[in-house]
Amino acid sequence: MSVKPTGIKQDRGLVIPSLDYEDARCLMKLVVDMGHSLRISVTAEGVENMETAQLVVDYGCDMLQGYGLVRPMPTDQFLGFALNN
Repeated sequence: MSVKPTGIKQDRGLVIPSLDYEDARCLMKLVVDMGHSLRISVTAEGVENMETAQLVVDYGCDMLQGYGLVRPMPTDQFLGFALNN
């Protein structure tokens, strides 16, 4: 039985320094291209501000995670947040 992954996640240790280091950006782009060539989604973890969000979107990440988007919250608060945003 073969199980195909549905996605990969770029660790915050790569995403956060990508604003300042060309090597990190190159590696991030390689991971995105590899994921997309396998037809799987790529998530960027550690998106702490809108500048990083724009960078990872420009590089082709499919999903973003991080405090720059929304802080973790209890499940009972999530519906109110989701319905108001």
